[in-house]
Amino acid sequence: MDDDLRKTLTSCIDNIQCLPLTSGMAAYICNSYFTSPIDLIRLTSLDPVLLGRLLHLANSFYDRPAQPVDSAARAIIILGMNTVKNLVISLLPENIVKNEKNNSYYDMYAFWQHSFCVAFTASFFAKKRGFSAEMAEKYFTAGFLHDIGKLLLFRTGEQMPGIDHCQSGELICENWMLENHIKDTIIHHHLYNEYSGEHKDILLSVAVSNYLVNSGDEEAVFLDICKKLGLSGDLVFSIYYDIKSTVEYELQKAELYLKSAGF
Repeated sequence: MDDDLRKTLTSCIDNIQCLPLTSGMAAYICNSYFTSPIDLIRLTSLDPVLLGRLLHLANSFYDRPAQPVDSAARAIIILGMNTVKNLVISLLPENIVKNEKNNSYYDMYAFWQHSFCVAFTASFFAKKRGFSAEMAEKYFTAGFLHDIGKLLLFRTGEQMPGIDHCQSGELICENWMLENHIKDTIIHHHLYNEYSGEHKDILLSVAVSNYLVNSGDEEAVFLDICKKLGLSGDLVFSIYYDIKSTVEYELQKAELYLKSAGF
């Protein structure tokens, strides 16, 4: 990536706003006197832009914690509700009423739906294999943000020859100072064969979740990811079909919650 292109993309990162589907609920929560930390945790865990920017702010806070912040709950505890509300408000689009005839709304909805399903699949997949809830949250965050680079390309409104969403995602990781397990997943989830770092299980779990949610038809790719995870394809399929209905249920709950703001 040449320097001019890098500068063009980097300059657009600050213009990435929260998604249309979440903006109505975000406005409602930030203008309510009855908002609780639980409300903010739930909201920021349902929008990859809010989650990424929240983690960035918490990890660049003047009183930065010794351990990196990689969850919405910890970030909100560190920053406080007012700071988080101000962050959310700053990321709201000027017009939060969705236009369902606008193709860009559906593009953003499809992006959100895919990111959500991959995140929950990776998280449930981790729990099914015996990982703790705290560890499974790392899988969720990495899965939820794995395609964040697509938003940067979308926001530029231009074609970027030779630049894919993993490369644009790397710029966001650098700008937002995202933790290594998130960064590695964003950059390598399509190039997992090139990866030899310490977050291999998270990366491969997101890669296989991405394949399953997309209903991929390249069986050789699927089996290769399973082999690198040390699992058989049959076992992975069995786990997925065991959790698929739960993922779909969580998706429906999230959609109803976000739409309940009336926007």
